[in-house]
Amino acid sequence: LLTLPLDTIEFELFGIKIQVKEVRVGGLDNFTKFNPFTVIGNQTFVSEVSLARLDLELDVSIVTDESSEFVVSTIDLFRSLELDESLDLTMSIGISEPSIELGMFLALNSDAIMNLKLVSILDLNQIVSCLLSTAYAARLTESSISFTDISIPRIIGFSSDDVQAAFDEVTEVLFEQYKDDIVYGVSNFVSGPMQVVLNGLIDEILTDEENRFCKVPGSESQSKFVDFRDLFLHPDEALLYGALGTSPYGNAIGELYAALQKNLLTINETSGEAQALNDLINSATEAIFEEGSGDIVLDGVLVNFNETFILRGLTLSILVQLYDVKVTNIGSIGSPLGVAEPVRNNATLLSHEAMIATNDTIQVSFNLLVKLDDGDGIDANEDMKISVFLDRAQLSADTLINLSEDRFKSFAVKHILDENCWVALLHEMTLDEYGLNVPGTDIALAIEDLYVVFSQ
Repeated sequence: LLTLPLDTIEFELFGIKIQVKEVRVGGLDNFTKFNPFTVIGNQTFVSEVSLARLDLELDVSIVTDESSEFVVSTIDLFRSLELDESLDLTMSIGISEPSIELGMFLALNSDAIMNLKLVSILDLNQIVSCLLSTAYAARLTESSISFTDISIPRIIGFSSDDVQAAFDEVTEVLFEQYKDDIVYGVSNFVSGPMQVVLNGLIDEILTDEENRFCKVPGSESQSKFVDFRDLFLHPDEALLYGALGTSPYGNAIGELYAALQKNLLTINETSGEAQALNDLINSATEAIFEEGSGDIVLDGVLVNFNETFILRGLTLSILVQLYDVKVTNIGSIGSPLGVAEPVRNNATLLSHEAMIATNDTIQVSFNLLVKLDDGDGIDANEDMKISVFLDRAQLSADTLINLSEDRFKSFAVKHILDENCWVALLHEMTLDEYGLNVPGTDIALAIEDLYVVFSQ
């Protein structure tokens, strides 16, 4: 169920004010078709979405104002039915097998998009305005909706049970009589008048400079590093953890983090396993490696170390190869489970914890080739197959990651796919003549408090 709290959308019809306060959408987990972005031209794309069923609920307020004959007669009707002149109602309807198709012409300034600051579009409150700031023009070129059936609309919230019953009865009679006309009218309305109205709204949005303003947040903290508490946590929780609690990096990553925690890392109380995560791992490994569910197979050489060392006149050649790795049953993760969890009173430390092999034994097997040659009689050549069995192993580690806050806030969208640019966000360490970090200076990356506990 998707809930969209609105800042009260309000419009007036025949002098009666109708305020839409909240929209709830159910059925978004049963897509039968999902093609949100099919390019059909240089600046044109089509979106196609179909669902098995869609349920809509709207919370609305109806407010009358004695300003016209229609409103006066409406108020008299309300009073005769012993209704208040302000009603809070909930409207609901179910749609079977809805299919929506939208065609869109969208001309964007590619240079402007590439130069947008990532942190700007990480704020869900301004992501639309940031994208609009790069738009030359936008227009719906086509729109259509079809469905096989709709349920009887229901409106509840009347204070009188008798009025509610009478309203339900009238609604049912009218709906049964005009259902075909409603279905036909909705389809025509979407492809005709509604498209015209939406294009008018698009034009108004694009010409309003307030809608095209893209703000880059300033620096509120005294720290030179990104604070993961503010990045991942809700502002109230971040404040309790000792951070600013003002979402200085936007709220998109925090919302995504919360969704992953809720939907992917939740522990099943009966089995003690992260069922959703295990299902994802099992299906992904089966699709990628085409082996058993939860199995990873990496054929060929993964590690190839081949060096020659000269120490005090001794020449030693070393070859180490790790190849043909197979891991089975990795989709068996359970409680305790935590990934990238911020730590109280520490801005750059993340905690990780997981119990693996909770149900099935994990087997790790690989081949290891070791060759040693000093050119003077010592010649070792060992090719081994090694297997390790893990049963209920608990892994835990804290990672210290110092990301430059200034670089993060100036990170441009065009660098998203460049791994070198992401690495460049790490703090630039002060190194001595041997390439080691100078004592007393900040480091870029470290693993702290690593431990592994095996049950067997």
